[in-house]
Amino acid sequence: MNEPVVLHQRIHSVSHFQVFLMDRDVSDGHPDYGHGSSLATFSPHAVAVSTAWDDNGTVEPHVEIIVTGFGAPAEPADGLKPVADGQIGVARGGIQVGNAIANDLHAIPVPEGRYVVTVYTDTLAPFTARRVRFHLMRL
Repeated sequence: MNEPVVLHQRIHSVSHFQVFLMDRDVSDGHPDYGHGSSLATFSPHAVAVSTAWDDNGTVEPHVEIIVTGFGAPAEPADGLKPVADGQIGVARGGIQVGNAIANDLHAIPVPEGRYVVTVYTDTLAPFTARRVRFHLMRL
């Protein structure tokens, strides 16, 4: 099987303890994050992932986000752990990833369709992740 393609890898500024991967064409598609103790929450067009906070200003609110795609996800060799998977729909505009509150979003062109998104993080506790990987597998 082919190795996953890295579509995006960058450090993002994060506010309110979460990052999103979402359909760019759906403005109100964010998942209802509820009480916040979930590691990942899906809606029909997005996924939100719990990330680390800034420890009252003592730590920079930065999270590395990696987006890989296509085919089955390879087992991460970088210590990331699978935490959730679910389906999202993506329209013609592709996806965006990052944090909307910090206005740190990046657009990624991907074909329109339905995808299984597998979420990996560097920890299995809410509000602590500093690294998040989203893997897209087209249905």
